[in-house]
Amino acid sequence: MARAILAWVAWKEDRYSEVGELAEAVLRPTPGGEPPFPFAWICLWPLIAVRLAEGRTADAITAARELLQPPQMRLPPQLEESLAAALAAWEAEKYALASERLRRSVVLAERLRFA
Repeated sequence: MARAILAWVAWKEDRYSEVGELAEAVLRPTPGGEPPFPFAWICLWPLIAVRLAEGRTADAITAARELLQPPQMRLPPQLEESLAAALAAWEAEKYALASERLRRSVVLAERLRFA
């Protein structure tokens, strides 16, 4: 949880290089087979935002998919719908549209205080 929160803080302080490191530490499978962390969304939103800012849309889409996978905590319906629209555009090979929809999802997440 601490690393997830630190990733969020790094994002808000524009320390983008730290976001990836911290988020990857949270998302990395545990050697002891501990259950997956259900609050990874705390670091996934910053990871998505930073990857988009770096022009790494495919990596941002990968992170967005993780937001919708169990055991992640369910997001508000409008946020899930926004992410689903971005993923659908990506699957339809409409990459610019997917990127724009994902950017809007991040803005919505911030407005709803999920990012």
